[in-house]
Amino acid sequence: MSLSGFFCAVTAFIAFNNLGVGTTFFIFYSSSTLGGYFLGRWLFRERLTLVKIVSLAICLAGLLVIFSFRSADDNPFYLLLTLLSGLGGAGWNILSKKVSSKYSLTQVLTIDYLNFFVLGVASILIFREPVFWPSFSGPWLATLLFSFATLAAAFLTV
Repeated sequence: MSLSGFFCAVTAFIAFNNLGVGTTFFIFYSSSTLGGYFLGRWLFRERLTLVKIVSLAICLAGLLVIFSFRSADDNPFYLLLTLLSGLGGAGWNILSKKVSSKYSLTQVLTIDYLNFFVLGVASILIFREPVFWPSFSGPWLATLLFSFATLAAAFLTV
């Protein structure tokens, strides 16, 4: 679960920095939704009923309406990363259902975010990424608020 979520976060970060927001969101949500359907079938033996198929079609149509999609100008590598990010997000969401019935929400998220921290620090050291300390600027505040929103979303998802 943690590896899937970490992979989702890293690939989404790269994709959002190199593609348009509309394209990235469209591919992310589409692949996340389709990945969720696949993993639900594979891990939980869920069946695709007519209602679920119609819901999926409406969902994908809604994504087309909401987000602009223009892949002709975009680098295929970043489009693939976005697709994989959506699948990683589906994995994180679906796999959390496997453990949330056995462990408390606090335990699941604590272990998950500790794993994220360890994987993040290891990645920084392996790839020799620069670390910028907080400067109490607008971008830093935005990052802090985004972090709290992400934590809240994860808490509510699981």
